[in-house]
Amino acid sequence: MFVQSLEGNVIIWFTQLATDSIHYWNELITIFKNQWGFKKDLVYYLTKFEELKRNPSEPIADYIKRFNKIYRKMPPNCRPPVTSTKVSFSKAFDDDFAVILREITSHTLKYMQANSIEVEANRSAPSKLKDEVEKDERRMKVKEECSSSKTKNNDKKFD
Repeated sequence: MFVQSLEGNVIIWFTQLATDSIHYWNELITIFKNQWGFKKDLVYYLTKFEELKRNPSEPIADYIKRFNKIYRKMPPNCRPPVTSTKVSFSKAFDDDFAVILREITSHTLKYMQANSIEVEANRSAPSKLKDEVEKDERRMKVKEECSSSKTKNNDKKFD
């Protein structure tokens, strides 16, 4: 029954096993899993890995956790090389961010991930600073208006 369920490359592999090389059902299970066991999971995780993108409002730290979780689920001998992994990681960001990230020399994925947190902080700093400057300007304007109205009120008292 088992043999009849095999097809394609699996049946070819099975028919090429040496005669009398398997004596027990557990041996067949072990050999089969070693040859084919990770194949379905591998395709799934490689696909998930390639499709992985950062959600628009997702903090980088959360994206890094998701990225690493998928990466670690792949069998170590089937993981993409470090360079490809770093490119996949950087593709999750907008083009400007990805270019900045790739221009920074990061010899490992871990360094690239740390650099991505720093790049995001640096990119958001000017807008945060601009917001703070605008708040300060509004406060100064309100203070000026308050002090000018006090001066006018004081001037009326002396009239």
